[in-house]
Amino acid sequence: MFVARIVTVPAAGAAEGLSFPNAGMADELDYTFDFGPWLGLLDRVANAVVVPDAAMTLGTFRTDAGRVIARIGPASAAGTYFIGCAIITSQNRIKSVSAAVTLQ
Repeated sequence: MFVARIVTVPAAGAAEGLSFPNAGMADELDYTFDFGPWLGLLDRVANAVVVPDAAMTLGTFRTDAGRVIARIGPASAAGTYFIGCAIITSQNRIKSVSAAVTLQ
């Protein structure tokens, strides 16, 4: 069964405790950071950077309507890792969050 791997950044911007559903350590999956609720009505993601834990492999990433979608590949070992994402918006606002994922 496919489980969406999306974390939503709240409108207030508080991003503590974000986590993705568990995954297999050999999986290559899309992880989505949804900044939509945090963005203003006329704001959009202008630039983004995704930084996975060093044990994980970053493939490609893209932005789409307030979201940053990163393809992250296999990890070197099972465990709990963090994936970071930072954006700059079209109105020059900056937001950086990280979310945990447990790989089995």
